Amino acid sequence: MTRRRAWLQIAPAALLAIALTGCGAARDAGVARGVDGPPDAVPRHEPLSATGNDPYIVNGVRYRPLSSSAGFVQHGIASWYGGDFHGRRTSSGERYDMHAMSAAHQLLPLPSYVRVTNLESGRSVVVRVNDRGPFVHGRVIDLSHAAARKLGIWHPGTARVEVRALAPGDPVPADNAVVASGEDAATLPVASAGGGILVQIGAYARRDNAHALRERVRHAGYRVAKITPAEQDATGLYRVRVGPYADTAEAQTAKQQLEAMLGWRAKLVDE
Repeated sequence: MTRRRAWLQIAPAALLAIALTGCGAARDAGVARGVDGPPDAVPRHEPLSATGNDPYIVNGVRYRPLSSSAGFVQHGIASWYGGDFHGRRTSSGERYDMHAMSAAHQLLPLPSYVRVTNLESGRSVVVRVNDRGPFVHGRVIDLSHAAARKLGIWHPGTARVEVRALAPGDPVPADNAVVASGEDAATLPVASAGGGILVQIGAYARRDNAHALRERVRHAGYRVAKITPAEQDATGLYRVRVGPYADTAEAQTAKQQLEAMLGWRAKLVDE
């Protein structure tokens, strides 16, 4: 795919203001009865969008969207935007509706459904993902104005969240449900005290290069990343690893996310 073709799959909103990025929603998406704003989206079977699901490049970074959202879980910073992009085309070809429960994501298939939980308040909403973004360092999802208001992040502008993919038939919390709170909600999935699975994302002869990569993934929302010292490694390399994760499914999801973000292959290793 050429760079020009990849850019065509990014919403015009993102092309105009990449630091803000765009997100959108279809007015006819499935919904559930709710209060305090529009009802949450309800996961349903939909074909993939004709546009927005191929690899693309933004600011020199190549992104490879996932073929499936199954088992996807992510922690990081959520943001939102509103009226400036209302009515503009999204990456899926739909019009952005600031009043609908929608979102933009860098990697999830278009369309897909996720439950977004505010890790400070525990409030949770369900949105339909149909656009690409955000492309601001450290942010993992862009919410519509309506979704941001319901999640309680409209006024502060950003919040740390959990993004969890939903499939048709999965339990969907009632609108504005509180599903978790405090530090328990903010903790990444980790292994038991007996160990777990790590995602190795790099090995360097220089310690400063290894630390730079660790800080990069930390800023992207991966709060647990450690370096195996060279003196403990037979090759004399500093190995950068993310995790541990309690099971293979969570580790594999993290591996796919990291590969798409970094642009190179990672591997799973036992702690």
